[in-house]
Amino acid sequence: MKIVFILGLVLVLPLFAEDPKAQVVSTAKKGDTITISQPEDRPWKLREKVCVSRGEKELACGKVVLSTPTEATVKLDKKKKKKVVKKDLPKPGDTIVLAPPPPPKPEPVVAAKVEVKNEKKKKVAKVEPPPEPEIKMEDEDEQVDRAPASESFLSTRVPGKRRHFNVGLGVAAGFSYIIPVAQIQYAPWRKWAFGIQPVFLSATSSGTAQKATGGLITVDYSLGRGPFLGFYAQAGGGVYWLSATKNGLEESSRRTVLSSALGYRAISKFDLNIGARLGFQYLFESSSLRLFDFKGFQPLLLVDISYSF
Repeated sequence: MKIVFILGLVLVLPLFAEDPKAQVVSTAKKGDTITISQPEDRPWKLREKVCVSRGEKELACGKVVLSTPTEATVKLDKKKKKKVVKKDLPKPGDTIVLAPPPPPKPEPVVAAKVEVKNEKKKKVAKVEPPPEPEIKMEDEDEQVDRAPASESFLSTRVPGKRRHFNVGLGVAAGFSYIIPVAQIQYAPWRKWAFGIQPVFLSATSSGTAQKATGGLITVDYSLGRGPFLGFYAQAGGGVYWLSATKNGLEESSRRTVLSSALGYRAISKFDLNIGARLGFQYLFESSSLRLFDFKGFQPLLLVDISYSF
């Protein structure tokens, strides 16, 4: 009879016992990690969110960073509070449960279109905002000073787009000469302009008939915002053909010439460029002339009037 009673207790008592739960096994000294036991139904998974509770009070939560068949390590979340009371730290024996799932994210609010009903036509008209005006962006290479020309006679401000061509006439002068010149330039880029400068002179001085023909190929680099305006530096090279006749004596020669100058241009109220440049030119002597001595280093002052488009 006693044997039957004991067997009955062994079989019945487990039915009234609580299900074993995972518990805290140990806590690190810093209190940032804990070691917990594995539940009997399944092991803890990596990155699984768990919480530590003591009775009905939740102490801390964290994620599983290591899981073995017998134990698991949990990295606790940092609390927003600066100080943590000692009694609120997880201790061996505290219960481990799965953390509740995070609340679902709110769906984005979509603005509804305003609809106005027309009773006469029995149609629904949709009211939509007017389209935004299109903003046209210009290439930086095409931008120039957009301010309008001032009330003064000369200005370096030009309305409109950058000009690509410049055509003008001028006078070049030195210590012993004055030569009319023409100039045609083309600016493919904002800072650079290339041109030709033809020269023609026919004059009589002290009974000597003098002629000079030829020209230069020039390269301008703008020191301002665009070509044909403001300060610029110019370099050039070319050929002059010189001839002189006096009392039946005729001489002719060819001179290779290099030039360099620094200039400035401004625009007038009449949309004409007025410019001046100061520099020098050097003529290489191939044969000497007695009637027309034009060689070596020559200072250069040139004033011109041009039109750019």
